[in-house]
Amino acid sequence: MKSRAGSLGRSLVVLALALAVITLGQTVALAEGDEAALVLAGHWQASGVLAGSPAGSFESHEIAYPGGEEELVIVMVYSPRDPSYASAIGFNLYEPDGAEHRAAWVDEDGVLRLTYAAEEAATLLIQVYNYAELTVGYDLAATGVGAPAGAPAVAEAAAEATNGVAAALDERATGAIVGNTGGAFAAHTVSYAGDESTVTVTLTYAPADPSFTGALGFVIYSPSGAQVAAGAPGDTHEELTASLVSDEAGAYIIQVFNYTDGVLMTYSLTAAH
Repeated sequence: MKSRAGSLGRSLVVLALALAVITLGQTVALAEGDEAALVLAGHWQASGVLAGSPAGSFESHEIAYPGGEEELVIVMVYSPRDPSYASAIGFNLYEPDGAEHRAAWVDEDGVLRLTYAAEEAATLLIQVYNYAELTVGYDLAATGVGAPAGAPAVAEAAAEATNGVAAALDERATGAIVGNTGGAFAAHTVSYAGDESTVTVTLTYAPADPSFTGALGFVIYSPSGAQVAAGAPGDTHEELTASLVSDEAGAYIIQVFNYTDGVLMTYSLTAAH
């Protein structure tokens, strides 16, 4: 347990640095239903942008807890960090019966942290809140999660390539990734019949800065875990496309990546025949 805590602490330092330059006023529309389709494998992460409101604004994320007194550790960092708003921004964890657990601010780590353990397996709800008067970007990370019932086997096969997280892509999905030099990732799955028809995958992203060429993009993995395609410049400078043509049927993983340290990448991903 000590070694895992040490690894988590190092990860948090990277996470905090990556969030340090998120700017005010950026908004993101997350695809409806993406969270319900998340496949979790030991480690979980999520990012978002939450507008400020004196009445409170909220985003929710579900995670699968495996039970057995496994220690679940959830941390969150947000930016811009204004100490005067510290009590107005954070997250709570809710059990299925409504029991609430509040995250606590850990000054030495610069994060909000919550530790949970229970005997029973359960689907838990993380609710991020913002009662401040400014828009914030946030990153959540958790260790000690499990895989929900019915999780596609393909997610396990490609977990190393996708950081263990995949969301079903139903024609279109949108999201946000805060970059770091080691790579930050989001993953979506798309079903393919294996009939060698062409599926065109298109990523539209911002910021479309030429200096970021190669650092923002996506790759496609087959159900067996092989890389089969990668995004290439499309019709406009903020667009990348790739063609999926294969005789292997199953769920393909589209991994969106961001290697620009501290830069918030927003994106829209589509897959069309």
